[in-house]
Order: sequence, then structure tokens, then C-alpha cells
Amino acid sequence: MIRLFSIVSIYLGVVFSLLGQSPVELFNQANSQYAEANYTEAIKQYLAVIEAGKVSPELYHNLGNAYFQTNQTGRAMLAYERGLRLDPNNSSIQSDQEVVKEVIESDIFEVPPFAPIRYWRAFTNLLSPNMWVILQMLGLGFILFYLSRLWLKPYLPMEKWMSIGKTIAICVVVTSTLALISLWVQKHNSVEAIVLSDTQLYVGPDERSGEVNPIPEGEKVTILDDFDGWWKVQLLNLEEGYLQQSAAEKI
Repeated sequence: MIRLFSIVSIYLGVVFSLLGQSPVELFNQANSQYAEANYTEAIKQYLAVIEAGKVSPELYHNLGNAYFQTNQTGRAMLAYERGLRLDPNNSSIQSDQEVVKEVIESDIFEVPPFAPIRYWRAFTNLLSPNMWVILQMLGLGFILFYLSRLWLKPYLPMEKWMSIGKTIAICVVVTSTLALISLWVQKHNSVEAIVLSDTQLYVGPDERSGEVNPIPEGEKVTILDDFDGWWKVQLLNLEEGYLQQSAAEKI
């Protein structure tokens, strides 16, 4: 009984000490633990920051690195992907993610999307959604200015720069609107997951249905449908099958 009380007391002490620290303090402590090669402790503190609701690309980047140092390639890839969701053009995360990909032994080769779609996605990811909204507002602002000038002084000839500016503003508004729609569709219509342990792709939502292909830890899959404890998924090579939900986690 005394031993149980001591264990509970130690646990509560740790919990309350973490709760008494700000997310910034926890993040800095986690970075210190990482620098001292205490990767398991760093992971705990990075996760505590996430549980406090304070997420950032840098946090997920560091968490992914800590997971990689403890040979948890699946969780490392998951952390990197979550960081890239916040900052798609983060070159530091992309670089470390490529290092992890080289460690993953996979025979699954990605089939790239149709070239125009690939170029359009790359273009829309050049800016964050907030920047696209700012461009959209600037374009709309100029169009309203142009219309007010036209309404207030219809008898005066329109300056050439105003006409050119109107055309550019319309192009900016249309492009930014399409980019925002594209980013929204990519985020909400494409549900992806990372495989956290070596597993199998099955013909159906049952282990007795037959195996299709082995899936290594760290592989990314697209979820197509949800069954009882199973996901119907599509691999990067466009092959489809069924995966146990316990073997993967949504990004």
C-alpha cells in the first residue's frame, strides 16, 4: 500500500510540475534534453507542449528528429508530415524527412500525379493560406477603388494605369480564390495516415482475405473508406487494399 502511494505521489508530482510550466519553458527544456541526447525525455516534453495546444512547425520538426533518434521512423514521419501541414515549404523539415525516407526499406514507388495537377499544387503551396487571403483582399480593394472612381467621375477618361491595374487585380482575385479552394480541397478531401509499424495490406477487411503487399513502417497511405477497425487505403503506387487501423495514425 505504501509503495502504491509512493508511486501515485511521484506521478502526481510530475504531472503538476509539468502543468506549472509554460509551453515555451517545456519546449526549451525539451530542446535541452535533446541536445544532451536524452531523446525519450525530450519526446515526453514535446508531447506535453502539444497537449497544451501549442503547436508549430519547429515543434513537430524537433519531435520528429527525437523519434528518429530512438528508431521510431513511423512516428518521425508522422511528426514531419504534421509540421509540413503547418508550413508546406519548410525546407528543414523536408530535408530531414528525406533522410528518414532513405532508412525506410520500401518497394512502394510513388506514382506522381498528372503534370498540370502537380505544377498547380506546387504553385498553390508557394504561399500560405493567409498570404493568399491577403492577396485576394488587395485585389478586391483595388477593384472597389476602380469601380468607385468610375461611379464618382464617369465623365472623365480613365487613366491607363487604372485600366491595367484593374486587369491585374481581377487576375489576382481569381488566382488567389482558386488557390484557396485548391488548398481547402487538399486538406479536407485527402485524409492521409502514416504506418507506425510494419504491417500487411489485405484484400478485404479481414486477415483471412489474403495479403496483397507488405507495408513498411513510415509509409504514407491515403484513406479511402472506414470500416470496423479497418481502413480501405491507397498506397503511393495507387494500389488499394485494407489496413488495420491500429497499425497507422492519421496525419
